[in-house]
Order: sequence, then C-alpha cells, then structure tokens
Amino acid sequence: MNRLCERLITDQKHMIRMWDYYRGAHPLPFVPRDLELPYREMLARSRSNFCRRVIDAPVERLRVSGFRLSADSTDVEDRESWRLWQANKLDLGLQAALPLIQSHGRAYISVFRAGNEPRIKFESALHVITEPDPDDLTASAAALKVWYDDTSQVTRARLYLPGSEHRYKSKIGLILGVAHAHWEPDADQGPAEQTFDSRTVPFWRIANRITTDSPGASELDDLWPTQDRINKTLFDRLLASETSSFRQKWATGIQVERDEYGNPKDPFESGLDRMFMDPNPDTKFGTFEATDLKQFISAVEQDVVHLAVQSSTPRHYLIEQGQSPSGDAMRSAEAGLIAKVRRMQTEMSEPIEAAMRYARSITLPATGQAEPVDSELVWSDPEYRSEGEKVDALVKLGTLGVPPEKLWELYGFSPQEIARMQSTQQASALLAGLLPAPTPAQDDSAVA
Repeated sequence: MNRLCERLITDQKHMIRMWDYYRGAHPLPFVPRDLELPYREMLARSRSNFCRRVIDAPVERLRVSGFRLSADSTDVEDRESWRLWQANKLDLGLQAALPLIQSHGRAYISVFRAGNEPRIKFESALHVITEPDPDDLTASAAALKVWYDDTSQVTRARLYLPGSEHRYKSKIGLILGVAHAHWEPDADQGPAEQTFDSRTVPFWRIANRITTDSPGASELDDLWPTQDRINKTLFDRLLASETSSFRQKWATGIQVERDEYGNPKDPFESGLDRMFMDPNPDTKFGTFEATDLKQFISAVEQDVVHLAVQSSTPRHYLIEQGQSPSGDAMRSAEAGLIAKVRRMQTEMSEPIEAAMRYARSITLPATGQAEPVDSELVWSDPEYRSEGEKVDALVKLGTLGVPPEKLWELYGFSPQEIARMQSTQQASALLAGLLPAPTPAQDDSAVA
C-alpha cells in the first residue's frame, strides 16, 4: 500500500508539470530578479503554447468506429461490445483521456460490475497506479486508486488485488505530497474488504511510448526545453520592441536646467510634430540605430521547426513558411504524423480490448454465451484523402476481386454501417428472387 502510494506521489509531480505545459501554464522566462517585478506582465505575455498543438494534432485523428469480431466468425460487427461502449459513453471518455495519455504518459481503463452490467471508465494516472503483471504489458498484478472526497473531507484509497478489494481512508487533506499517510479501514460506503470470484485486477494501463522497461513516457518529455527557449526569445523580442525598436535620439553640449529640488528638467518636449533645437553652437544631435526584430522572429521560427521535427508534427501545423503544401507534398509532410497515430492506435488497442473482454464476461449470463468472444477495436483511418482518391483506389481494388465488405471497410464505413448495408443487400437479393422475371418486350415489326 505505502509503496504504491509513494510511487504515485513521485509520478504525480512530473505529470502535473507536463500537464501545465500542455495547457500553457509554462514557467515564466528567466530574467534577473530586479527586472522580474516591473516586467511581470510582459513575461506572462511572452508565453506561446506550441505543446497543446503538438498533442492535439494526433488526438484529432484518433476515433473509434466500432468493434470487429475475429476472423473465424461469420459476423463482422461485435454488437455487444459496441453496445457496452456506447452505454458507458466511452466515445467522450476516450476523447477526454487522450490528452492525459499524451501529456502524463499513461492512463487507465477500469471495469466494475454494476448489477448485471459493467461500468467502464477511463482513469487519470494522477489518481491511479498499478503494479504491472510481469507476463503482460497491459494487465495489472495490483492497483491503487486514491482521491480526495470533498464531501467527507477525507482522502480515500482503494487497493485492488487478485480476487479482493480493500478500502482505506485518511484524514490527511490531500494525497499529493503525503508519503506515509495514516490509513484506516474505510467502511463508510460498504464493507472495508470485499472478495470476488474473478482473479482479474480490473485496471488496464494505456501507455504512451510503452517499452518493456518503461510504463510510458510523456510526449512532452523531449519538447519542453524547446518550448522554454521559444518563450525566452519571445520575451527578448517584447523587451526589445519596448525599449529599442525605434530610433532613439541623443544630444551633447546641452545645458541641463534643474528644478528647485535639484532634479534635472527635460530640455525638450518630445512629439511627432516637434523638432529639437538648442542655441549653443556646440550642441550635437544624433540617433541610435533601432534593434532589428527579425533576428528574434527567425530564432523562434527555427525553434518551432525543431519542435516539429522532434514530435513528428507536420511543419505547416505549427508555422507557415512559404506556400501551403498540397497533394503529394501534403502526404509526404504528414507521413510522420500518420505513423505516430498508428503507433498510438496499437498501444491503446490491446488494453482497451482486454478491458472489453472482461466487461463482456460480466454480461455472459444475459447473453447466454459460454465465454467472451474475441474481437478487436476498429479505428477510423487517420489519413485524410479526397473522395475522388478513395473511390478511384477502391474501384481498382474491386477489379482485383476484393470483396465488397472489405472495400466498404477500406472506405471508412464503421462495422455497424457495414452490417446495415449487408442486411439491405440481402433483403434486396431476396426481394429480387421473389419477383417474377420481366416479360420480354414484343417487337411491333414482327407482329405486322
């Protein structure tokens, strides 16, 4: 319990920092301490958030279109899994979880019994941590969920082990920063300990950039230093535009008058319609050169290009340089993003499919099945193509003998739409078989 709690607290600090970068709450650029107070507003205005765009670019292309049964099934659509998905509002849940998966490096999907139906939801890694199963990259040997109950003003914890749930509470105000809270059994909302028939720990980890040695990594781990550099350059540009972007005048040989308190008086009244003059023939006037702001703009653009390369984000998503790409140039520019989205689809499919199989096991008595069916998650095509390109390619595939169902799938129809089209097609074929054959038209010339 304490070990998982310590790991959760340690991971929270980094995840909160990366989430701040995503939402644009970056640390203020560094300036000398004596300048920080007078230029605080300028420091706040110098933050330009590219991290959100880097994460939102692949998230916009991640959409679930349905569930497909395994190859040995005669049906295409897994209607029961899709029903559970829709009943638990997981389209919205996934869209809410995707930025967390990218910025935190991971999230979780949980499944619990609610009567005869499963309750499925995506969980934030700020509140949940698991002990990974050594034999499965997505399954859990144990899980801990911790949250603060505002109503009761206590911190509650749920420890899940194979076949059991243990409930605890603590009067510590917030779990963040608490390494060893004093936990006591929590019977406020039911028994403090419960046992289950299933030995499955009902949490599955959805990790970004998962490896055999890492539970996942934030998409911003390599990008936040570049974001800080961009903010610092933007502050320097604002400061330069405030102080030296206009040609400043200078004068020598002027007799400066002082007021009754000994303070120097401004010898000239500045204005666009005024000229400086002095009766002293030795007085000289001149101007300092203005600071060229293009060098700051160029530095920011170069850093944005680095950000695009590091994150496999198309450059035209972040910055406009020259003409916008089109056609083959657009596809080439987005190739890295498409590969990134497909990697994310693979990383998320396995834990979600495992969770849905467990959810299906809860509904087995109602469906009358002996065991959960094996199905896979179907994602929409992340690559944008014109209608003409898609139809032309599918017509050519049809000439090779590709079945209509596969062509419909390649076009982008969901399993539900394919099932409806199959039903319509079968009904049309049945109706055509019941109708009498049309009578051949009689040739008038033959009658004559």
